[in-house]
Amino acid sequence: MRGRFVRRVLDLALVAVVSMGATSCANLAAIRDFATISSETASYTQLVSDYVASPTVQKRYQPPSNAGRLDEQAATRALQAPQLLFLHKSVAEYMDAMGKLAADEAPIYDKELDSLGSSAKNAKLADEKTVTAATTLGKCVFRAVADGWRRRQLANLVADADSSLQTVVAGLQVVTRAFFDDLDNERQALHIYYEDLCRLSSQAGGDAAAAGVAALKEWRDSRLEAIKARERAINAYGGVLEHIAKGHAKLYAERGRLSDKQLLSEMGQATKQMRELFGAVRELGGR
Repeated sequence: MRGRFVRRVLDLALVAVVSMGATSCANLAAIRDFATISSETASYTQLVSDYVASPTVQKRYQPPSNAGRLDEQAATRALQAPQLLFLHKSVAEYMDAMGKLAADEAPIYDKELDSLGSSAKNAKLADEKTVTAATTLGKCVFRAVADGWRRRQLANLVADADSSLQTVVAGLQVVTRAFFDDLDNERQALHIYYEDLCRLSSQAGGDAAAAGVAALKEWRDSRLEAIKARERAINAYGGVLEHIAKGHAKLYAERGRLSDKQLLSEMGQATKQMRELFGAVRELGGR
């Protein structure tokens, strides 16, 4: 009787060991790929540069009476830049660490995150909750590195970081929406600017004036198309951010069974969509 009891305990212990080892033995390439494209996307900061430069760009078309307001806005955004870069960097580094754990590799901590974090806190412009969340993401990565975490601790990393990641991604989405407003303002100012130029050119009369108006309209249409391209890029980038947030939330909800085939299939589909969106961002994102 006692022998059967001992054997039963040993069998249960073996099942527990096998269950704990399932994640480390499973092929988590889908999670690794999701993390890799997420890190690559977060590392792309051209849209941040465009957002910071937007008030200066608008000065080309806005009336002189708006110059002071735009200069003030440009100065504010210059101070925001370190915070935005910190948010991007924190997501990129966290996702890189998650990808390495999924591949059963040792994660790496980039000390540049510390200096960016200090600059972000000193600026004191962004939502303090968002900056704190970005700092927490960095701490999660640092802990994983310091403690030598590998694949078996992937679920722990996801559990520790999900709330902070959701907050940081939401903060980045706020910026994308603000950029849309900028582009709408730029479009309206551009219309007025070129309408005035065309009217002045038409008043001169003659073939030269007509040619001048045609050239101005062509240049206006070119600038309007550039604005549309940047809007499409921002929309695509917002889509990638949404995939990052939803994908990580899914991993958090299923953190006890990260090797589940259905989960890995869903992560693979999300990654494919993210790659397509990010390709559009890089194609359309430049001025």
